[in-house]
Amino acid sequence: MTTMRRTAADLRRLTRAATSVHAAAVQSGELANAASKVIATRSAMAAAAMALPHMIDTTEFTRMVPEKVAAFSAAGAVLWRRWSEMARQMSNYALAETTQATQAASRLASCRNPAEALTIQSTYLAAVTSRTVSRSIAMTTLALRTPEAVAGPVHRAAMGNARRLGV
Repeated sequence: MTTMRRTAADLRRLTRAATSVHAAAVQSGELANAASKVIATRSAMAAAAMALPHMIDTTEFTRMVPEKVAAFSAAGAVLWRRWSEMARQMSNYALAETTQATQAASRLASCRNPAEALTIQSTYLAAVTSRTVSRSIAMTTLALRTPEAVAGPVHRAAMGNARRLGV
């Protein structure tokens, strides 16, 4: 990949990551607001149920634990997929760089003079630096986009509860 294409791709990745970080911040605020309202509403329902047990809304109370288990299980699955993707990318990068280093060492071994060796070495170092910066940006953007994805299932559950309860 040319330097310009790699730079453009890196800038697109960073832009998507910045958008995701912003979305995660908004999502966190919405989640906190919705959760506090849902907790307050359900606490009031529980207090009313204690005063008038025959009027209890069992449907709402039976939803509480299963919906949390489902939301946090889904969030855990997203986190696991992201971690796995990071590990896969790091392994692929390490393998690719090992291959590049081996090829550079082979070229160095066949040099006929110091100038040729210096050219091979400087070309390799420039290329590995460029790839490392690009790979670092890719890993950073994947990490920065993870909180929004992980919080998504919990956010959806809390927002759904708030809508259903009318709070």
